[in-house]
Amino acid sequence: MDDETLETFLRQQQEIESLAEDIACRVASLQARQDAVLEAVAGAREMSAEVHSGTKRVSQRLDLACSAMNTVSVVLKDVAEMVMLAWERAKALNKKIVDTAKVIADEQNKLADFTVKFMIQVGGEKAQAAARKINAETENGTQEGGSR
Repeated sequence: MDDETLETFLRQQQEIESLAEDIACRVASLQARQDAVLEAVAGAREMSAEVHSGTKRVSQRLDLACSAMNTVSVVLKDVAEMVMLAWERAKALNKKIVDTAKVIADEQNKLADFTVKFMIQVGGEKAQAAARKINAETENGTQEGGSR
């Protein structure tokens, strides 16, 4: 081999070695990046599992909250119905009380009228008795005075 061919061969061999080193560095860099990507993927999977678990817990809690709200709604509806029934009963009872008060007032008025009439009658009878007594005394006094 001549010198020129040998130099070319050595130069090409150095270029090949340089390229091989460059390729080896790039492969190492790519492997490092691949490892980083794999770690990121594993972390993302772990986070995804945590998010899924958290989402599932939130979903369960929302289901419980909805169930509780439905129960509260049913209870409030029942309470509203009871309040309306109580209101209707209170109105009916109030009407009965008013009607009874009117009857009592009418009876009191009748009793007052009777009492007034009775007092007038008793007063009139007493007045008549007193007048008879006065008349009798007057007549007795006249008779006694006339015989004196």
